Amino acid sequence: MKKCLLGLLFLSLSALANFKVELEKTSIDVLEGEVSKVKFSISGDLDQKYSVSLNACYPWISLSKIDKHNFVLTFSPNFTSIIDNQNYVFEINFDVTSSSGQVEEKTLLANIINVDQLPEFDFGANYQGKEFHLELEAFDPNGELSPTIELIQPPTHLGDIRLSDLDVTGDPYYPSSRKLLTWTKIPKDQFGSTQKLVFKVCTKTHLCREQTVDFLFDN
Repeated sequence: MKKCLLGLLFLSLSALANFKVELEKTSIDVLEGEVSKVKFSISGDLDQKYSVSLNACYPWISLSKIDKHNFVLTFSPNFTSIIDNQNYVFEINFDVTSSSGQVEEKTLLANIINVDQLPEFDFGANYQGKEFHLELEAFDPNGELSPTIELIQPPTHLGDIRLSDLDVTGDPYYPSSRKLLTWTKIPKDQFGSTQKLVFKVCTKTHLCREQTVDFLFDN
């Protein structure tokens, strides 16, 4: 798990500060794919101006200003925020600095919880021809391992049906599997008929989807 900090170190002056930073909560649980917010407010010397610096560069956290004394941290982890873990606790640090140079540091713990997703793919609904050569591809939205692609009980009397591996290309953050389906030597007495193949695609965590595809054999 990569942790990206800006590396800004401040001397804590909270004991001398004439203002106070109050978080509505000091820890939060956030599911991948959901959005959660934590507000915080600054009280004290209302004549001061305050700036807030977020000492973390995770892409799923942002800081926004409601007004000059109220701010909100927004957490929006996607499904690849946690890899190979059920959850991970991030320490989120930020500093509030007054216009007179006083600083108060705050920490919030964000527990990001993994949410497993079904594999993504679309092999098409139907095809037509005297033989078939189809490239199939499936993705893991959680960015963990390439999904498995298999045929469920393919017919053995309708020609030569093969499912072979292809080289994988594409986005490394979304592991994929690529297969070549070939269906040749279709018996002539089957020309004009439609047959079905059922594909099963599963992720590392055994979440599976099935898709039925129709094949019309040309005369």
